[in-house]
Amino acid sequence: MSLDSRPFLSAVLVIVTAAVASAVLFATIPEFRDEVKHLADEAKRLAFVAADATGIAPSEEPYAAAYARLGIPHLSASLLASSKISSSLTRLSQEPCDKKAIFALGEALVEADESRLAAQAYLGFGASCPNGEGERYRAAGILFNLGDNDKVIATLEPLITANPTNGFYHYLRGRALAGLKRYPEAIDDYKSTIGLMKNFRDVGEWVFIEMANLYAAIDRPCDAASAIMAFVAADPVNRNTGQARKMIEVYSAKGCTQKLAPMQLRKL
Repeated sequence: MSLDSRPFLSAVLVIVTAAVASAVLFATIPEFRDEVKHLADEAKRLAFVAADATGIAPSEEPYAAAYARLGIPHLSASLLASSKISSSLTRLSQEPCDKKAIFALGEALVEADESRLAAQAYLGFGASCPNGEGERYRAAGILFNLGDNDKVIATLEPLITANPTNGFYHYLRGRALAGLKRYPEAIDDYKSTIGLMKNFRDVGEWVFIEMANLYAAIDRPCDAASAIMAFVAADPVNRNTGQARKMIEVYSAKGCTQKLAPMQLRKL
């Protein structure tokens, strides 16, 4: 420990001692139980702040069980200094399948630029807790943002097998497949995404545009044009815009010799 860090550490120790003393003082008074918990959490946070500043790591043993269940390594003192992270780990040590706690932990890790750790935590939670599909899907979204498309697909495939009617799962897998240039497979997932929506009008414009681009990438300009026409056909009053017509014209001009009949408007 450097001499420069000693005054800081001393100040932190005074605060921690005061927090602990206050906790002991009020522990037997029901009205102050919430305050006691807050003081204890703050004392723990300050201990990790001091550890990060001095290089002397406090014991992480209280979190060992949570680390093991989530499948993540012991976090650095600088991460544990975040009250969101340390309090979430405390909660998960007590209640391993607390969904609010895993969400708080995961999003705090993302905020701290530790997205892969966040994805690992979500996946570990989803694997060890019931009804963990939402956490695994969130992990897939984080991994997609990291460009780890293989891992995204591996994460989503069991979810799709278990729930093949979930259009969101198909859409994200389609985007990951597109990222790997597996265009025909991606198109199949885009078709599923659109077909699984209860109301055709609810499908976002970007889904059709992305699918049209995939068709164009495999030299199927007529199908690309048809995809945009299908989007327009779902709500022609609002969607028959100059931009949409221009896109259809551009795709058709790339070698589409087939005349697009009205019955093809919803054909994907």
